[in-house]
Amino acid sequence: MKQIPRITPKEAQYLIEIYREFIEKENNDKSYYFGPTKLSKKFNVSKVTAYEIIKKLVILGLLEKANRAGYKLSTYGVAVAKKLIRRHRILETFFVETIKENPDRICARIFGLEIYFDDDIIDKMCNYLNHPRECPHGKKIPRKKECCEKML
Repeated sequence: MKQIPRITPKEAQYLIEIYREFIEKENNDKSYYFGPTKLSKKFNVSKVTAYEIIKKLVILGLLEKANRAGYKLSTYGVAVAKKLIRRHRILETFFVETIKENPDRICARIFGLEIYFDDDIIDKMCNYLNHPRECPHGKKIPRKKECCEKML
């Protein structure tokens, strides 16, 4: 997979939330798509603001037009979202384990930082933590073959 494109923390937040919604709906509705109205309600922003983020994510190849009424994650968008979620959960686990801070507090403080860490650093943290399967909140950490190969 290509590297994560240059995106802002806000764009990363949208991508991650769209992915979470996509995963939740995937089992029930293979045709899941969304538009600015749905995202504006989810993020409590104007439709124009939501549409601007959608346009940027489409330009980056992370979203694609699903039909006249909406958009969906591209294959590349799914891969990038998984990578961002992995980074966030490894960072969260690392900070909770090393400084023994409340997981909710750590999660809130590091949100958006995942775009600033490259895979090499995250893999080293993952290795240091002995390749955890879940974050402190009990959510599954996506595995990376090159890092967690022995653990798969």
